[in-house]
Amino acid sequence: KELLIQQVCFRNLVHHNTEREQDNNTNHNNHNHNNNNNSPPELASDEKIPLPFIVVNTHSSAVIQCEMSPDRTDVMFDFSMPFEINDDNTILKRLGMDKTSVEVLEEMLPQDLLQYCQDHDLLAPVLRTPAKDPQQQQQEEDTKDDMEHDVAQKKTSIVSDTEKSAPFSDNGGGYEDRMGGADDEPPEFLDEPPMDDNGEYAGLATDIMNDEALVTAADVTGGEKGSGIEAFVAEPEVVEAGQVALLPTTEEEEALERQTFRKYLLYGGCCFVILAVAIIVPLVVVLGKDDDPGTLVPSTSPSSQPSLSPSSSPTSGGLEQILQYLADNEISNTEDLLEVESPPYRAAEWMADVDNLSTQYDIFAGLNEEEWVQRYRVVLMYYATNGAEWEICGENSVSCADRYGEWLLPNESECEWFGIGCDADGKIISLTTIGDNQFKGNNWEGQLPEELYDLTTLKSLAIHGNKLSGTISTSISKLSNLSQFNVHSNFLTGTFPMDEFFASVTGLTLLFALFNNPELEGTIPASIGLSSNLERFQVAETKFSGDIPDEFYGMTNLKRLEMHKCAFSGTISSQFNQFAKLSTAYLNNNTFTGNFPSLTATTALKNLHLHGNDFEGTLSTTFCNLANLGGTKGDFYVDCDKLECPGQCPGKCDCYEGEDS
Repeated sequence: KELLIQQVCFRNLVHHNTEREQDNNTNHNNHNHNNNNNSPPELASDEKIPLPFIVVNTHSSAVIQCEMSPDRTDVMFDFSMPFEINDDNTILKRLGMDKTSVEVLEEMLPQDLLQYCQDHDLLAPVLRTPAKDPQQQQQEEDTKDDMEHDVAQKKTSIVSDTEKSAPFSDNGGGYEDRMGGADDEPPEFLDEPPMDDNGEYAGLATDIMNDEALVTAADVTGGEKGSGIEAFVAEPEVVEAGQVALLPTTEEEEALERQTFRKYLLYGGCCFVILAVAIIVPLVVVLGKDDDPGTLVPSTSPSSQPSLSPSSSPTSGGLEQILQYLADNEISNTEDLLEVESPPYRAAEWMADVDNLSTQYDIFAGLNEEEWVQRYRVVLMYYATNGAEWEICGENSVSCADRYGEWLLPNESECEWFGIGCDADGKIISLTTIGDNQFKGNNWEGQLPEELYDLTTLKSLAIHGNKLSGTISTSISKLSNLSQFNVHSNFLTGTFPMDEFFASVTGLTLLFALFNNPELEGTIPASIGLSSNLERFQVAETKFSGDIPDEFYGMTNLKRLEMHKCAFSGTISSQFNQFAKLSTAYLNNNTFTGNFPSLTATTALKNLHLHGNDFEGTLSTTFCNLANLGGTKGDFYVDCDKLECPGQCPGKCDCYEGEDS
């Protein structure tokens, strides 16, 4: 946007000076016709200031001391009073050179770039307001011409006092700005140029001819002489000056002209490249998108980056304020918030630009803050798990059945969205991806975001049967209210934080299911004994390993135990008898050793799989007393070449000869 404004300023300046040059040539021709004089009219030397330049405003009574290095590359100014500095771009804006019409923009920009600027609201700052009444406009132009004529009589110079100037400091960079004494009052920095008594702008009149700025030396006092602010004006009777500063030579002026031309040529090129990239890159991303619904990869070169520097308390829910709030309160990672394709950024963008309920939450005043943050975390889950490809109620799903609530509805509470359950206070207590098919998820993919673990009111998390990958963070221990945890049949990897989980989540009663995550690792910790009310423990078909701690047998309410096809080792303790409610125990395909203990109290046991281990010996006759075990009521498998069934009850157990189960 700034480059576009600079291009408009430069074009208007060149156009203005072209017209002035034509007027000068016309006057010159008339002058030649009348006086036979062939020499072209020349502007006075004090009317020319090459681009780029700066204008320094200070009080008319200020003493300005100046010292210049011998090669004229470093200049030091010492002001006795406060001052203000404006560059050429600011001056051009104050003169109204930053405005133009749609017709001119159509000539300046290719059609595609113009359309892009229109779509992204980049043209508003440079569009000229409707024309004024012709008579009023003529009066303003006459006043401006009179003002230019008056101020053009003043001669600009930069003066220095060699007796009072501070020593030159060659620190390798430009000029140094120093404020006045402690008693000086700060200057009033002007957003608009000062006006005279008639309400007209008084100030610089800037022109460019042949790629250089022709600036009339400006006295912007706005009142009686010496009572206002002057720019580059040093009154001899006020300023203590022993010498005037060195004026540039003709060769230096020509060099500056060439430098100016190159500068604005570079600006124009940069503007074109940036606008072209802004159009081409989105097209390439869209047209080159893979049909495979893989995890979206965040852009390494985002088209825009929000500023997350400290700011005053925001008063609205705009994107920048939301990003700042999320970063300051550590709700999401700052680096993720800076990536425009990341789930946190996209969720914040939806909350700012699409969501209607967010306007009800004044998070910046501390009202309904928890509700707003909860909604943000749920929206983030949608983007983190590729919600566009969900089979039920996703962005690209064919339909969302009447009994399911569609996601990302800007006018509906998140408690109404599919798979989300809330309590009477609107706090989320359950999250599931299961629809009609209890064994199939909703095509969630990607890694679970850290923000999920901050939904601390969750009691049930059932997101099995999906394509979730990556690791489960130790932050899962924050979900201390869970009674059911089910993430089986995904593609999770790494080590599950069992110790942290069971040390914190002590209220598990229904289910702990990790099975069918072939690359997931872990061991059973002693802290598992704290979950004495757990009914189902399923870690089968994973890379879980190690011995079974004694605390494990403290889960006396256990009804179903699935530990098959892992890498568990060691022996099974006689404390197995404490599982009085256990009906199914799959321990097959591990590396357990020794003899399996006698069972007397596990009267509910129906299915027991011991094959595929290193058990050896003869089973106790106590198995004959377990009426529900094996036979016609259940499955009881052993490796008969290692572990013999009790002879007193033939047919009680079977020699396993089939495929692994």
